Amino acid sequence: MSRIETGSTVTMTDAERNTVEVLYADWTRLLRCTNIEQAMARAGMAFDHRSRLRIADFVLADGRAKALMRWAPHTYVLTNAEKLAARQLMRRFSPGQTVAAQGAEACDALRWVGFLRVEAGEYRLAEDLERFREGLGLYFHEVELPERGERFNTNCVPDFFIMTHRATRERAIKAMRRRSDDAPVAAGAVEGMSAKMIEAVRAASSGGGDALVMDRYEEEVAILNDACGWTDEPVRLVMARGRAAEVTPESAWYLVGGG
Repeated sequence: MSRIETGSTVTMTDAERNTVEVLYADWTRLLRCTNIEQAMARAGMAFDHRSRLRIADFVLADGRAKALMRWAPHTYVLTNAEKLAARQLMRRFSPGQTVAAQGAEACDALRWVGFLRVEAGEYRLAEDLERFREGLGLYFHEVELPERGERFNTNCVPDFFIMTHRATRERAIKAMRRRSDDAPVAAGAVEGMSAKMIEAVRAASSGGGDALVMDRYEEEVAILNDACGWTDEPVRLVMARGRAAEVTPESAWYLVGGG
């Protein structure tokens, strides 16, 4: 029997419930904001659009999930590829304008989160697109751990280096420990963070940075698949046991520690 017991009326399969368990376990970790597609893969479930929306319906109705999610729902519901497609649509079309099809499932997912609306059988960009620019917006920073067979999104590029570069993590923990109790904003909080993310960082700061050591991968290969505000084409960075081993494309560059 699943450990998930809520008042939700959504009926799910065992595989879908296992996916929810993966999501909830990951969302308790400060450096992870795993999406549904990634959790499906971790639960051994092939991606299925209808299942994805059932899981989304469930978690958005579940009080436990609401407490764990630190970003807007579309951060978790959309796949990374759908986020890229949405960003391209925002650049090519104006709010309310009819858009070219991006694939039936992708359009349906974007409609589900409110990015698209349907009018006279056509998809149009919603009028309130600015909300999709807030917080993580339509960016993603995916961490891939080949030796574990895991993928998950993290909050920002510096988080990846905290996980994979010992000196960066030690600096971050030291900064948290220096924070005074009456500081108005948690150490590490930056513009664009959601209020819930700031509170999570504040709690981690008061705990002396223990939350930053839950995800430590400097002794293995870790890959960052990143699409932030600078590019619509994902940048791939490979850290091999604490050292940058590969960057694709070659014109991309990162500072160890973020940037």
